[in-house]
Amino acid sequence: MGASLTHLLPEVRFLAKSDDDVRILALARDRWIDYPRATQAFKLLDWMVKIPPRQRMPCVLLYGDSNIGKTKVIAKFERRHTPEYDEEKGVEHRKIVSMQMPPTPDQSRFYTSLLFELGAPFNAAAKLSVLEKLSREVLREISPRMLVVDEVHHLLAGSYREQRASLNLLKFLANDLQMTIVLVGTQDAEFALQTDSQMSSRFARFVMPRWQESEAFRGLLAAFERILPFAVGAVFTLARFSEAFLVLRAQHLGLPLFLVPVVLVAMNLVYSIAAYPFGKLADRYSHTKLLVWGLVVLIAADVVLAMGAHWSVALGGVLLWGLHMGMTQGLLATMVADTAPADLRGTAFGVFNLASGLALLIASALAGWLWDRFGAAFTFYGGAIFSGVTICLILTATFDRKR
Repeated sequence: MGASLTHLLPEVRFLAKSDDDVRILALARDRWIDYPRATQAFKLLDWMVKIPPRQRMPCVLLYGDSNIGKTKVIAKFERRHTPEYDEEKGVEHRKIVSMQMPPTPDQSRFYTSLLFELGAPFNAAAKLSVLEKLSREVLREISPRMLVVDEVHHLLAGSYREQRASLNLLKFLANDLQMTIVLVGTQDAEFALQTDSQMSSRFARFVMPRWQESEAFRGLLAAFERILPFAVGAVFTLARFSEAFLVLRAQHLGLPLFLVPVVLVAMNLVYSIAAYPFGKLADRYSHTKLLVWGLVVLIAADVVLAMGAHWSVALGGVLLWGLHMGMTQGLLATMVADTAPADLRGTAFGVFNLASGLALLIASALAGWLWDRFGAAFTFYGGAIFSGVTICLILTATFDRKR
């Protein structure tokens, strides 16, 4: 719904009107949201990559729990320092070389992984000395200032001897090529470094802690809210099932068969009469307020239809339903037009109508299940509850924007 989507960034608002498959794929896409600890990590890494070559280069261990964002920080840092191609020498210079520690700490596998990341041709069956020589030659050509080794906790998968050999390899590369080394891993990486006291003292520690409730955490959640296309409309559509249930309810309460067409005629008559004046109001007043009032009318219609004991009372609920349609249906179309980018407006209307149809199918199936399982009244009570939840979500989003 357009009025409740102003909390989203403009470039993602149209996604909230898309069908579920499109929105789910959008949610699965990688995205970056800055936060204070990441900013501190970037500041540290930027300082390290600028340090001129010297005998003992500074090194750091960046560690924290799984899924805390360590690899994302490194990937973002790499994107800030893109390779530069030297046309005169025909060599690509890279300030940062990033790789993963092999699953087991084997020196040959380490060098083959490194050469693979460098894009250098090599023979995987070559001797360790050959792979080491080739790796050093290629690194000297591309002149990196930093080597990043992710998943360094894999060191613990090897024996004590293999762990020491791998740590010595890292120390050798740092000294030989005079570049900084950044190790990235879980808490286990700290234990792996402690097997060599010299290496442990050489690497400064930078911890990526778990989030705790704080202003920074609330800021992160707010940033997510602005880019993730969740739609309040997903709840709203569950409140508005097929008008066929209005006919069924009236029949259930004793409406004569020959009067059945009157139900839909009456609803559509009120709908058509109300559509124009409320459309004019939508041009002058807040869409959010009009939408909330439309949902209040829908709740009233649901309650009347649920509690009615005679078909004439149910007809009153049908008239309220028509009034709700007149208040909100044109408003929804207006919100789509306001929300969608100009070059995607036609697509947005198509997606909106497709999503509305699918949502109506789901809502009607749920309404039918409630009718069969708990009785006719519960179908409309369920619609009233979903309408109430939608009002709460809209008002919450409006309040958050005003704070």
